[in-house]
Amino acid sequence: MYHNKSKLIILTLSFFFYGISCQNSDSDNSKDQKIQIQNDVKNAFRLEEQLWTNKSQFKTRQQVYHHYRQGFSDELAESLTSYSWTDGELRATEKTMEVPDTIFILSISKDYAEVYFVIPSDLRNIWQLKKYSINYLRNENDKWIIYESKESDSIPTSISN
Repeated sequence: MYHNKSKLIILTLSFFFYGISCQNSDSDNSKDQKIQIQNDVKNAFRLEEQLWTNKSQFKTRQQVYHHYRQGFSDELAESLTSYSWTDGELRATEKTMEVPDTIFILSISKDYAEVYFVIPSDLRNIWQLKKYSINYLRNENDKWIIYESKESDSIPTSISN
């Protein structure tokens, strides 16, 4: 009987530690997903700066579009391309993007996420923008792509799309 009790205790502890291990794994995956989302948003907002840093590499409108498409939906990449490319060349413009310092995640599912950040004051002043940028993302081939972006004067607290 003592032997069976020991087996039961060992078996119970095994399940307990296995459960903790699985929870930590889920927690690690969630943390990894949040980090990936934040990095992909930062990379998307870095694309305009990269365009101008490497402007000699962009000889066609299509190249500019594909560059923006790395971080933005088809529609947003098209809008950004239209702004940056005119009369067969890149045109000097005021910057429209800046990499946010901190990105706050409002919600995450397997293929969708909602994030926000404080728009840098220099961009708010140039473009008369509101204080917060709310961005809706989709997971596209294991990369988070911004599909919609809007502004708000109040801190976003929940999904509002």
